[in-house]
Amino acid sequence: MKDYYRVLGVLDDAEDIIIRAAYKALAQRYHPDKWKGDPQEANKRMSDINEAYGILSDPIKRKKYDEEYFRNRPREESAEDENDDESNFISEEDEAWKMALEFFPEIKEEYIELSKISNILANTFRAILIEGQEFNQSRKIRKRLESDYMNRYYGSDETIKNFAKTLLLNNERKAAIKVNKIVRFMGKSVNAMQLIDQVEKEFKHLKKYSFLNIESLHSKLIKKSITKEEIFKLINFLFPSSSGIDYSYSMLTGDSLYKFMLDGKRHSYYYDEIINLLLKKIET
Repeated sequence: MKDYYRVLGVLDDAEDIIIRAAYKALAQRYHPDKWKGDPQEANKRMSDINEAYGILSDPIKRKKYDEEYFRNRPREESAEDENDDESNFISEEDEAWKMALEFFPEIKEEYIELSKISNILANTFRAILIEGQEFNQSRKIRKRLESDYMNRYYGSDETIKNFAKTLLLNNERKAAIKVNKIVRFMGKSVNAMQLIDQVEKEFKHLKKYSFLNIESLHSKLIKKSITKEEIFKLINFLFPSSSGIDYSYSMLTGDSLYKFMLDGKRHSYYYDEIINLLLKKIET
């Protein structure tokens, strides 16, 4: 069975606007009058592209195709994204992207970060911005796409998703695929700590990422021997959307106070409270 989503370079839950944008970009690239490579290659590519678009752009045909597609193929993350051959061709989309970078340079970093997770995800981000001319909404769109992707392949547990993202950003794709398989096959039968421990046993070199050594930090939490810096790392790891972490110490009360933003709200915890919060998060 042909993978039409892979032909167009989009995710298999891509919206219509993404399907159209991907087709438009590929059709320009492989048009016989513009393609500088082998004409036979261009014709073959265009044939595949037109076939894929003919199915995926038609709601009825796509629904029928999806029924068979998802029945025969689980939603698992692949080891590599398929990339088109590079050429010197510059499409209108390329020009639009170049101009957008002049006004919104931050979208380049957002694109690069998404590409470390998935090339297809990054290109989807690019297509949405160009097609919808929503460059000023890039941060919101990037977060939505990334969240949907991580939920889809790594489940709902924030610790597991953050662990998987860390692996992907460090090009540890094989380890990330292992996480995906554990989530798919084991579900909620294993918690985040068990999953991370199992992955680190198989991929021993991951220990070099000290912030991933949850078992060691868990032990320190229980003994209350954890350092301020390690608490910061755990907050960032267990609460990926947190920001503005701050620390203060009161000579009057002799207690530490940790503050950070989470979901638009400011949270404050004394030492024992932050210890209990982190323990609860790890152990659930």
